[in-house]
Amino acid sequence: MARPRKICWHEMWRMDGQKIRFLLRSVYNVIHTPTNLTMWKLIEDSSCKLCGKPANLEHVLSSCRTALKDGRYKWHHDQVIREIAAVLDTQRRGAESSRKTSSKACGILATSDWKIQADVGGKTTFLREISTTTLRPDIVKLVTHINEKNWRTWYFPVKVGCRGFVSQTFWRALRFIWPVRRSLVGKVGRQAEEASGLVWRKREEQWKS
Repeated sequence: MARPRKICWHEMWRMDGQKIRFLLRSVYNVIHTPTNLTMWKLIEDSSCKLCGKPANLEHVLSSCRTALKDGRYKWHHDQVIREIAAVLDTQRRGAESSRKTSSKACGILATSDWKIQADVGGKTTFLREISTTTLRPDIVKLVTHINEKNWRTWYFPVKVGCRGFVSQTFWRALRFIWPVRRSLVGKVGRQAEEASGLVWRKREEQWKS
């Protein structure tokens, strides 16, 4: 289940008209997809210009095989991961000063000697002590494998929808960095929505990542 997305008036005033139109129309599925235009009897052909399949909103943003092959969904994925990684890394680097100024830090927040690795761009190589692979194994099996090597592991599913809605599982996963949880969820939601907006605008064009 996704968390409700709240947009304040001051945030709306900062958004340009194109973003607002995409956000509202995509949420209520009244955006000008070929399938909607066909249903409204404005055009006759509802096929995707890239692959020829019926092009509803889901197809354009996440299900077109041609779009998958040319890397636009991977690019979208990486924008969200980069945002998460950037905030977590900032939190990590600020842990040392936080410990000196606040007595409320706890758990991982109270340390600064941890590292973050994000699967963005090229292949991620796991630490040899954890798993000797450059592949992308099933995450649940990987957790089991890591635990067998006497590491302590947490598994946090991160689910962010194309239209900027963040899952409850992601919200709960961020409990260990609760001071920045709300702002991070907001940033991730906006990043996902903005990336989807670009994928939408380029829906009939060749993709150059």
